[in-house]
Amino acid sequence: MATMTIGGSTSKLHPQRAITAGCLGAIATWLIGSAMSLFGLARAELMSVLGVQVLAVTFHTLDNAVAILGMLFNILFGGFVVGLIFGMVRQRFHGNLEWTGIIFGVACWLVAQIVVIPVLGFKFDPTPGFFSLGAGVWAPIGSLVAHVAYGVIVGEVYEPHEQLH
Repeated sequence: MATMTIGGSTSKLHPQRAITAGCLGAIATWLIGSAMSLFGLARAELMSVLGVQVLAVTFHTLDNAVAILGMLFNILFGGFVVGLIFGMVRQRFHGNLEWTGIIFGVACWLVAQIVVIPVLGFKFDPTPGFFSLGAGVWAPIGSLVAHVAYGVIVGEVYEPHEQLH
């Protein structure tokens, strides 16, 4: 288990819990995006966009394959990369767990909307653009809801309340 010294105290990073929490949060994010799609609203999760980018070049029209790959990217990236980042953030900030998760989710949303969506969205017509506004008003709202849910779920799974006492 990795440890990190902060101001004389040691805080442990729990990689297995971080990855598990990230994967569960990513699944929730994907489900929120799928629910939005069922109601005719724009998809909220970023990794479906990435799945489209990768598969569109190879398979062109396999919508199910695109959705599956998007889901897998969502779980892998949200679980392994972002989940571990949350674990590292939690080492540093020991405040209220729910607020840490909410702030982390909003930070992830801001990075996605300001950097990642404009960069990955160039192949779409119309391009989602800055804050996904090219995809309609529901895209950034749904994405925010999904990312906040991700942060709260990751926080709760990474560090359950009974371990805080």
